[in-house]
Amino acid sequence: MEPAKYGMLTVLGEAGWHVQPCGVRARKWLCRCDCGEVKTYIAGNLRSGSTTSCGCNRKAAIRQKAVKHGKKYTRAYSVWNSMKDRCCNANSPSWPDYGGCGITVCDRWMEFTPFYEDMGDPPDGMSLDRIDGRKGYSPDNCRWATLFTQNQNRRLSRRNKVGVSGVWRSTKYNRWVVTIGHEGRQVNLGSYDNLLDAVSARKSAELRLWGA
Repeated sequence: MEPAKYGMLTVLGEAGWHVQPCGVRARKWLCRCDCGEVKTYIAGNLRSGSTTSCGCNRKAAIRQKAVKHGKKYTRAYSVWNSMKDRCCNANSPSWPDYGGCGITVCDRWMEFTPFYEDMGDPPDGMSLDRIDGRKGYSPDNCRWATLFTQNQNRRLSRRNKVGVSGVWRSTKYNRWVVTIGHEGRQVNLGSYDNLLDAVSARKSAELRLWGA
């Protein structure tokens, strides 16, 4: 029997389990890309089609399209790139709160030009917001919104059950603790008496670090 193949990736064998901070267990497979790169990938991402290569073809396509659309150094492009990274890149520090918990990017938005056609430039003081936090990024579930609007629309994290990603209640200190993934590590953003203040701190950090 020929080994299973997903896009440019050929499955070589199982590679154990990856346990996300939110509690989700995902099986990993060791795969070889057509370019020769050998890495492990989340099996579910391969089966769903969200991962089809080691990134070599995607990077080449992004570079080519960035030249064509002339938007590579704009905030809209940064928002789009950050959105894809946290949902599609298992090595991203923010993956556990997004792709690792089932938040996806629709097929249309896997390329920048359709995303820009649907969303345009982000207005000043606004960032990309999912209307229904249980669903992924798509034209019918996204808008540009202020931090206040996003705070009212906050998603309950499966990890903490009480607030947005990176915000949880410390029973030891009786305060809301806020963290965010950045450059491969968890950064402590402080603790707060009020949940709304904690959520605002998290959203402000997302806007500062990810542009979305």
